[in-house]
Amino acid sequence: MNEIVDINLLPSKARRKRLSREGKQILFIGIAVVLLLVGVYANNVYTQMQKTNHLNDVNAQIGALKNAQNILDERAALSSDLLYYETAIPSLTGKQAVWNDLLDELALFMPKDAVLNSIEFDRKTNLVTITGHAVDFQKLAWTFNALSKNENFMQLTLEDYTIPFPKESDIAKDEEKAYPAFTISFQWKGMMR
Repeated sequence: MNEIVDINLLPSKARRKRLSREGKQILFIGIAVVLLLVGVYANNVYTQMQKTNHLNDVNAQIGALKNAQNILDERAALSSDLLYYETAIPSLTGKQAVWNDLLDELALFMPKDAVLNSIEFDRKTNLVTITGHAVDFQKLAWTFNALSKNENFMQLTLEDYTIPFPKESDIAKDEEKAYPAFTISFQWKGMMR
């Protein structure tokens, strides 16, 4: 019973196992699924990078447009201010009383023998008050009548008048006190524009 057993300690060529057909199909499907997942992942990463770049570009354009919009808003505000000044200033200038016109009208209608001492204007009542003096009482009456003929003077009122009876010595001291003085008030149409 002695049998001899041969043990070969040298490596021998190992036999390869061949895959079965089902195994090959499973391996192929596994590789295809892995490649598909890698492709989907790569597509998602690429799409995300494109969207991020596009979002950055859009944000940069929005920033530029905001700057442009701010400039346009500033221009619009300036143009509205300019339009206001272009319309308001001429209309306010047209409504403004021209005091030289009042002086011209007074000069036209006042007799030569009457002298104006002062002209005052009350903005609350739009009342013009003039004070002055005339050579005599008749010239004072002529002054009031002449001013009442002016159609631009409304509600003409002789507020006050004085007729002095001076002595010869008073005339020499102060000539203005020797004449009849008057205070006339009226509303001028030039103030009611």
